[in-house]
Amino acid sequence: MRVYRISEYSFDVDFLQNHNAASSDAMPLYLMTCDPSGGCSPFDAKKQSPNWEVCHDALARLCPHSRGAAFNCMMCADTNRDELTHACGAWSDADTLTGQGSFALHWWCGVGWPESAPMQTPITEYCVEYQLLDSLQSSVSDGFSDYLSCNSDEVDGTLGNDPRDPSCLCIVYDDRLLAHQTNASLREDCYVGEMAWLHETTCNCSGQ
Repeated sequence: MRVYRISEYSFDVDFLQNHNAASSDAMPLYLMTCDPSGGCSPFDAKKQSPNWEVCHDALARLCPHSRGAAFNCMMCADTNRDELTHACGAWSDADTLTGQGSFALHWWCGVGWPESAPMQTPITEYCVEYQLLDSLQSSVSDGFSDYLSCNSDEVDGTLGNDPRDPSCLCIVYDDRLLAHQTNASLREDCYVGEMAWLHETTCNCSGQ
């Protein structure tokens, strides 16, 4: 089976054992990130954050051990906010593209939606041999195991997740939207309670 991987938080080829790739049918859903006005296009790191290299040089100097450390990295950035604002441009602690420095800083720390910048990031094709999962072991019908969300913002905010050693939750709201789950499925499994940081609704696995 051919699958495709867009490197996350990196401009190098990466391969994650906990979750990795998608089919050619599903990949465009991930590539086309939409803004609040409805415009959809792949992220371009240099367009989102014009001070990309200067910002990352400053982060490497001020927070040398925090690359990819999620909220621990953001805490270091907050400690050095004035200097990083000068280097990166205005940036926010929230999961937002507001401010010229937000995309570059969130990408460096490994939080928020700038997981990939497809205009610069490698897209790698793999050929994977796999064994179909017995239908009795999974509630899905295509022979694959149920999906878990491992590096999503909700996981970071709820578990204090570190992308370098990720934890996983039942498939979260944003991943369900990418999977084009129906409103009926979302109503069955989500909209109960609230998760940290994004204030996203909590989802469970009862319908999976």
